[in-house]
Amino acid sequence: MKHFRIEEEELWNLSLSGIATVVAKTLVAPIDRAKILLQVQPLTPLPWYARYRTGLEALKRIPREQGFWAYWRGNGVNLLRTIPGSGFKLFIYEYFKDQFFLPRNQSYDGFDLILRKVGAGVSAGTSAVIVFYPLDLVRTRFAADVSRQGLPREYTSILDCMKQICRNEGFFGLYSGVGTSILGVVPYITTAFVTYDLLRTFVPEEDTIWMRIHISKLILGASTGVIAQTITYPFDTVRRRMQMNSRSGLKKYNSILDCVLSMWKEGIRSFYRGVVMNMLRTVPGISIQMYVYDRLRQYALKR
Repeated sequence: MKHFRIEEEELWNLSLSGIATVVAKTLVAPIDRAKILLQVQPLTPLPWYARYRTGLEALKRIPREQGFWAYWRGNGVNLLRTIPGSGFKLFIYEYFKDQFFLPRNQSYDGFDLILRKVGAGVSAGTSAVIVFYPLDLVRTRFAADVSRQGLPREYTSILDCMKQICRNEGFFGLYSGVGTSILGVVPYITTAFVTYDLLRTFVPEEDTIWMRIHISKLILGASTGVIAQTITYPFDTVRRRMQMNSRSGLKKYNSILDCVLSMWKEGIRSFYRGVVMNMLRTVPGISIQMYVYDRLRQYALKR
């Protein structure tokens, strides 16, 4: 059996990346929560006349109605999912790449290379979805909790949320909508790899001006993220709806297809609710993450 390994430098970079991710996701969490509320509010206790019409309205009303710290509802479980999830995806990606798609004793180029990288990425992404999906579902339930300030919350903790879901919806209630996530992995990874490969040709490999290189990499990362996420955004909205589907034992959709058809009746815009907030979250999120990572790396190299 061939051996695969992750270099020590990669593990070090992963640790720094984890810290940068915590900072970035925490800072953009208010925008992220507004996005999720726009996606799932038809399945929340909010009456139709009290729903948020725009992301900006949600950002204004959240602290007034739910308290300032409500901006970060669901952020803790999101970090709990993201940090180990990133390490797991790197590990499993390297495994699939070395064992099945890009063996070290063979060389590939062109479209074949991209296709094999996509295959490894899809395999790693699908594996990560299956392992960490319950935490993603709990995160959505927390973010969609519109309990007013001073009133009891729907869930008191991550464990309480999981217990209620298992009791009211069964164990597989923790995986409600997982099919949509798995279906969305293929177009997302494919779009991200192809977009990155195409845009990379416009980024200089070397430049005498340090800042120009970093800005180019920032634009490349942000553009890839925005394009891939926007194209596959309907998968994300359907997934969020399915994650809220059996909340409190009230099942609105019988299947993913039923959810899609129901949303189609609401209008094509229902699939893209919150997409602008997603763009606003992605660009600064990647910027902050890259900046914090770079500063941490410089500090570490000086020691």
